[in-house]
Amino acid sequence: MAAGKPEDVAAMFFTSGTTGNPKGVVHTHYTLLDRAQAGQRFDKLTNAEEVLAHMPLAWVGQNIFSHAQWLACGYGVNCPESAATVVIDLQEFGPTYYFAPPRVFEDLLTSVMIRMEGAGRIKRWLFHRFKYLARRVGAMLAVEGVRSAQESFGKGKVMLGELARWGYENRNLTQARLDALGFKGVMRPVSTSCFEHMGSAWARVHTWDGAKFTSASDWQQADEQIIKPLVKASAEKDASEKKIEQGAPADCQF
Repeated sequence: MAAGKPEDVAAMFFTSGTTGNPKGVVHTHYTLLDRAQAGQRFDKLTNAEEVLAHMPLAWVGQNIFSHAQWLACGYGVNCPESAATVVIDLQEFGPTYYFAPPRVFEDLLTSVMIRMEGAGRIKRWLFHRFKYLARRVGAMLAVEGVRSAQESFGKGKVMLGELARWGYENRNLTQARLDALGFKGVMRPVSTSCFEHMGSAWARVHTWDGAKFTSASDWQQADEQIIKPLVKASAEKDASEKKIEQGAPADCQF
């Protein structure tokens, strides 16, 4: 081991072969650890993370984000009992950082959709109604985050990961902007920052009259004098148990 060098070959991985014959790609110890450390910096990973290693060993993503990144971060890597128990094991381990290819998330979605097809009529209606609403709101929030980043770093410029994250953390959705986007009455104005991801603490009650949902109350604001101390105490307890250092204002500077 003492004779090993960063530029020594660590492993060879093969491409999927979707556009031609599979090609062997050689990775050195340096390239694997370099990409693992880049991911650690971007996602601000610490040694307190819990990861589920359940992808094929031949896949480069498994080697970088489970094995090499473990060397960079020192976090816990958990292995499932078998491929058939991955979903159950996810609930047991409760990973704080989860990386998988699209196929895994597609399978999870398929499982949910199959279960909903066997649900009652009202549950199916609620599921599809709020799935549509979640997609609509989620897409709007994502686009507005990128728009915020482009306004600060240059319109027409490709927003790489760090720039997009800055945009998501610095959204300012005023009532006028929500109205212009077609979200009047759907949600209240939201303003986020690096230190305040919640953005809003308003809600209202809807009731089902047999044909549609109608507003049954005005907008109500949560009592943040009660909630914020509880959230702060819980976060400090979690940080203390996992030995996570509290961020400083400088960490929010780009």
